[in-house]
Amino acid sequence: MTQHADKKVDTYTHVLTVPNKNNRVTRTFKYLVGLVSGAWVVDIKWLTDSIEARKLLPEANYMVQGDTATESCRLDGPYTPGALFNGYRFYVWGELDLGPAYPNADALKLIRAAGGDIVAHCPAAQPREHGEPGPLVVAESCKPVIKAIRRPDHRRLFAIPVSRALPAILIDNKHLASARKAAEVLDSLIEATGGGLACRPKSWLLDCISANELV
Repeated sequence: MTQHADKKVDTYTHVLTVPNKNNRVTRTFKYLVGLVSGAWVVDIKWLTDSIEARKLLPEANYMVQGDTATESCRLDGPYTPGALFNGYRFYVWGELDLGPAYPNADALKLIRAAGGDIVAHCPAAQPREHGEPGPLVVAESCKPVIKAIRRPDHRRLFAIPVSRALPAILIDNKHLASARKAAEVLDSLIEATGGGLACRPKSWLLDCISANELV
């Protein structure tokens, strides 16, 4: 599978936006880059009020609460740049489509900006041990995305914890939308990796960045 060239993503010190009545904003690529860059994400009023005051006003008074996709998460200040995925490695299975405005390379840039490394070749891992399987605890953030997946061996991939010890596999949500498509993709993945690597959907990546933690 082709991995796209990964150039550094532009970073910012401030992201100016127009929040809704709940002081939250639409999740955009620039918003996510701002978070992993350690930028202040503030209401555009910060700029206009600073110009009027002829000095830079405290950003904390204008900071937005977060994005509309993760209402439970709340920003309490700029993130530490590159800290979120520091030491973690990811392999992208196919492509990660962030939307028509952003090519696959932007997803890779976003991972690197958050401190993660991109594995260029499909990693092999020891297959999970046979015998009586333990409790199947799917990562909470994955449950809505993998509703169509019924096979226990497929669902188990999303229960394996993401750790620094082994690369994690990132899969675009569209590959998991139907039981048939998901079965084809996950069978191929298990055959290639042995079934011992954590798998996460694209939405998990974006939710982690919004929350500044592995969710």
